[in-house]
Amino acid sequence: MSKLFDEKREVLDRVFSTAPVEDETMFVGREEEVERCTQLLGQRGAHGVLFGERGVGKSSIANIVRVKLGDESCAKCSCLGTDDNERLWRRVFSEVRLRDVIEESDDEPHPPTLLPLSVILEEIDYSPNSVMDGLAQISPQKVLIILDEFDSLGKKFIRSDFVDILKYVSDELDGVNFLLVGVGNSIEELVRENASIDRNLRPIKVPQMEDREIAQIIHNGLNELGMTVQRSVAEGLVKLSKALPQNTHLICHEGCALALGASRTELAQSDIDGAVKRLEQWGKLI
Repeated sequence: MSKLFDEKREVLDRVFSTAPVEDETMFVGREEEVERCTQLLGQRGAHGVLFGERGVGKSSIANIVRVKLGDESCAKCSCLGTDDNERLWRRVFSEVRLRDVIEESDDEPHPPTLLPLSVILEEIDYSPNSVMDGLAQISPQKVLIILDEFDSLGKKFIRSDFVDILKYVSDELDGVNFLLVGVGNSIEELVRENASIDRNLRPIKVPQMEDREIAQIIHNGLNELGMTVQRSVAEGLVKLSKALPQNTHLICHEGCALALGASRTELAQSDIDGAVKRLEQWGKLI
């Protein structure tokens, strides 16, 4: 790799992320979806279900919601296929941050210290009843709990127990809301056994991106890198993305790496072709 690549690598990884976007300045579109997610906070009995096909940017939306609400008002956990209920709730309680009251001295105000809920509770067995009791400790604070990749939970996870807890939260607690995120074409596909909480669920479907939004991702990233691209190449890249921002980020990341590695600041068609070939070999493109 070239000296130019080494100089630009950190910026490249930030602007064309191979993981869900976390940098709000590089996040494009999805204003309505982000707003609907943030508005869940404080709505008693309301929980969101953010769903859509793979690659449309659901996890990126969840990340930006997390950034906008901050540590005190939002906790985010990624679900794993190996999770049972206890393992998932342990991670949730370690991510939820509650204010710790600090006495003021010398009339000087102190910023609130945030402690994990798991630390505050100390001993908990994470049975359904103890989880309910633990969530009740969040009030009067308000917290949106995001469970990303909810569709990945497997047979070890007892969904009926989770639904019972969600129903309790909906009926009894003011300060707790959930946002479930995952691949699916409907709420029913993502949240099975949801009949008892159907009225509490707010569907937020994430559509494919418009061409102008895909083009904006390309423009913003190249601008940050100090790189250029011919219009015809950029238009072809928009088509290759298939309206999925995940594809855009992957192709741009690999293509720019090839260009910078050759000490060039113009993203050429040959770079795009090489990037697509690599990504198809790796099975990364959707």
